[in-house]
Amino acid sequence: MKLENVLVDPSAASLLEEAKNRFHACSEDETEQRMAELDDLKFCEPEGQWPEEVRGQREAEGRACLTVDRLNPFVHQLVNEFRQNRPQPSVNPVGDGADKETAEILQGMIRHIAYLSDGDTAMDTAFQSMARCGRGFFRVLTEYADDTTFNQNIVIQRVPNLHAVYMDPASTEPDGSDADWGFIVSYLPTHIYKKELPDSQMSGMSENEWKSIGDDAPEWVMRDGSGCLVVEYYRKVRKPVTLYLLEDGTTTKEKPEEYKDSRIALEAQVEWFKLNAVEVLDQTTWPGKYIPLIPMFGSELFIDGKKSYSGIIRTAKDAQRAFNYWKSVQAETIALAPKIPWIGPKGFMGSGSQRASWQSSTKRPVSALEYEAYDSQQRPIAPPSRPVVEPPIMAINSAMMGAVDDLKATTGMYNASLGNQEANQSGVAIRSLQRQGMTSNFHFIDNASRSVRHLGRVLIDLIPKIYDTKRVVRIIKPDESVDMVTINGPSGQMDKQGLEKIYDVTVGEYDVTINVGPGYQTKRQENLVILESLMQSPLGGVLSQVAPDLVASMMDFEMGPQLVERLKKILPPALQEGNPAAQLPPQIQQQLQQEGQMIEQLTQRVHQLSDLIEKEQLKLNAEQERTQIDAAAKIRVAEIQAQTSILEAEIRAGSTGAMQSMNDFIKQLQQEHQELQELVLAMHEGLTGKPEEAPEAPQSPESPQTPFQPVPAQPGTAFNVPGQPTAGA
Repeated sequence: MKLENVLVDPSAASLLEEAKNRFHACSEDETEQRMAELDDLKFCEPEGQWPEEVRGQREAEGRACLTVDRLNPFVHQLVNEFRQNRPQPSVNPVGDGADKETAEILQGMIRHIAYLSDGDTAMDTAFQSMARCGRGFFRVLTEYADDTTFNQNIVIQRVPNLHAVYMDPASTEPDGSDADWGFIVSYLPTHIYKKELPDSQMSGMSENEWKSIGDDAPEWVMRDGSGCLVVEYYRKVRKPVTLYLLEDGTTTKEKPEEYKDSRIALEAQVEWFKLNAVEVLDQTTWPGKYIPLIPMFGSELFIDGKKSYSGIIRTAKDAQRAFNYWKSVQAETIALAPKIPWIGPKGFMGSGSQRASWQSSTKRPVSALEYEAYDSQQRPIAPPSRPVVEPPIMAINSAMMGAVDDLKATTGMYNASLGNQEANQSGVAIRSLQRQGMTSNFHFIDNASRSVRHLGRVLIDLIPKIYDTKRVVRIIKPDESVDMVTINGPSGQMDKQGLEKIYDVTVGEYDVTINVGPGYQTKRQENLVILESLMQSPLGGVLSQVAPDLVASMMDFEMGPQLVERLKKILPPALQEGNPAAQLPPQIQQQLQQEGQMIEQLTQRVHQLSDLIEKEQLKLNAEQERTQIDAAAKIRVAEIQAQTSILEAEIRAGSTGAMQSMNDFIKQLQQEHQELQELVLAMHEGLTGKPEEAPEAPQSPESPQTPFQPVPAQPGTAFNVPGQPTAGA
């Protein structure tokens, strides 16, 4: 039975022919690649690490055939490194009508789409497949939000079977973005096909008709009639459209009355079909402009015009086989080591049960063995001896270690990558070595980043078309908190000008960049370690006053958010968000400016001293003194800046005595500056033999005899300044 005799819809004939030709072309092009991938996948199982003929021969001879898998842990190390440092797409405005806040909304929507559809699992599955055999895939779908609405959601779905995907062989981009067509296939046994698709033409066919179709289309229908393929076919169609350039530089597809220029452009449109061997089961227009099948590629080679992809399994097979062989030889050698006999005078074994104990002692351990210690003339007899014959274990162990080294070399996974470090190494050193070790396999992470970036582009292309009406959507912020936002309409939020914000995702052009690094929780833990170190430093007291909420926000415990909110309330008013802190009075601003200049002079003098010591090429003791002074000065400068912030906040809050504290603090700084200058002069004179003219120390904005005095604040004011009118004056 010919296919043309089965087809009842002539319009579908050309589409089916096109699909079958492309499917066949891709299948022929990827035959060797798919066979190599299949062999890689089989090698991941213990049974696949011995050639079948070798295993059969050894088992027939009763020889050991051990499998000690040292390769899969290397794969898991690479995969888990990806999971800990998943690439994160970042949305950026790039065209007219786009803005930063809407870009952040789009980015939050992408995070929520990934969370809702378990997109991390989809990417992890693709990466694991790519790490093993060179390729992996995941896809993007749309589905209705529920059965009571026409609103659709975007879904990221994993593809567990990489051989279910056939992509355009002409695609050359590492993320598959230039593919013009693609297939994803499902094999269904005949009885399941007829149950799931009872209304299709093939469901009404007999077994012989199925076999006849299988003869004509063996790639689509099993020749024995046991099952068939159901194929999803994506193809990109480019249609010509006329673009008009307006006077303001914008473009439109609708012909205006007046325009500056025009040209013909090709607009990409993606069509989707569901097919079997003889009919089109379903079809629709895909809303996006990209084929929603996203590949992850491993190591790439072009050989004789054909692309070849590989993971870390392919080049490490021989090393793993060698290790299994030597492990088996080791077990054989120990198990089959010759049983060394006892050597002694005739009759030393005795008779009966005593003789039996001696004879069995070479096969199993016994607690004690007796022998005749004296001859007939009562002369002592030496105890029986047993020659020592060591099996060649050392040579076998050396061969095994060589195989392990070969595994590390072929996979690029050395001890640093596996976390095997010396006990006395610091955590920083260990992490540094791990990063160095991962360099040899970073191309896998980098290629995955390109695929995730393409995923982001697919999503920001789909979002304006799926979420094209006013609706409330969930977004996930960078700190993984969830928020509700109204898009494509008034949001109920006001901007700085008092206008209502509108987050219109259908307007503007956006692009995607990729950030590769630890996730939010990992960064949070690292930041907590840094803050804990700062709390142990001289700045710990200052941090406890000005940033207790930041320290608490990094801690992960149940009541953490409540504690943060309470700590925020006890901060100085100037540090609280939303507090309309008044401007400092002119005298105080001048005083703070003078104090800042003094700090700059302190720092500058330290650097001058450092330059002087370096130019004079001092001895070790001078270098040590310079280093100590430099470090102490840096710490002191940080303390001065922190103390200044505290005093400034207290002044803004109208604290009683804050201004006097500021005057006292400046006096202290002047004294420290004078002492530092004297030290610089002394060191310079001792080093060069020449006195150095000391610059004049900065003076305080007010004479010590006439310090500023705070004035009690009047109602409605934060604080008052002498010489300025107060409320009600």
